[in-house]
Amino acid sequence: WREQLRLIRGLRSDAATLALLLPNSFQSALIAWLSRSRWRVGYRSDGRSLLLTHPVPPPPLLMHQVDAYLRLVQSIGIAAHERTPRFTVTKDELARADRLLGSLGIDPASPLVGIQLGAAFGPSKRWIPERIAELAERLSKEGDGEPLLLGSREEEPLARWIAERVSAPLHSLVGKENPECLPAILSRCRAVVSADTGPAHLAAAVGTPVVTLFGPTDPRRSRPLGERQVVLWTQVPCSPCFLPRCPIDHPCMTSITTQQALTSVTESIQGSDREERALGDVK
Repeated sequence: WREQLRLIRGLRSDAATLALLLPNSFQSALIAWLSRSRWRVGYRSDGRSLLLTHPVPPPPLLMHQVDAYLRLVQSIGIAAHERTPRFTVTKDELARADRLLGSLGIDPASPLVGIQLGAAFGPSKRWIPERIAELAERLSKEGDGEPLLLGSREEEPLARWIAERVSAPLHSLVGKENPECLPAILSRCRAVVSADTGPAHLAAAVGTPVVTLFGPTDPRRSRPLGERQVVLWTQVPCSPCFLPRCPIDHPCMTSITTQQALTSVTESIQGSDREERALGDVK
């Protein structure tokens, strides 16, 4: 509550005219109300209608979150001309990322395939560690890329566990990258394998093909948008459950095989190569 009060005071000092509430939680509406924003726009959910000046009817259940956000913006008369998120990486950001890769002995020009280990939602989103190790091994020996482990300091024990089980060369930025460098690092990858988590969407936004592994969440609502984006999702009877921890034997994620992930990565890379050759022929 101390942090929330600090946030509310800061918002009051900014004297915001409009609060556009993307989260559907009661707390977000309460913060906007306490901050004295003149207009408070959000979806009518979670018992918060009285806290909003412009309560909007909830979107359809299976509407993608991007479309739900755009619908909220459109409700106040702002036209949306682009549905696919885009993130531009500057030359300076690329140079900073290349220096970081070089300091770890990684050639930025290498055919890197990022493997994102973490997912903030909870362990139910994460793929099986043995499958990650097997994918890294097979990518090095059979695939078209060099595996690059990505993640925060919390994933360092997992990264070490995987490294001990992979005989082929394995790069790792786990615990070493920072948020400023991450977009540029993702743009240097030929493809990324990730759970349904932030870096998957960021990689898609910088134009990198992503193979996103879905289990407890619903790709119809939160899959990365853009070209060359692949979703692996097995609709077992209990999925999507939206639980941070699986109470049974995690069938939604164990059903995704290493071969499926490897095939998807290989096809994504080959598709990118064909597009680059076609662009070169046009030029």
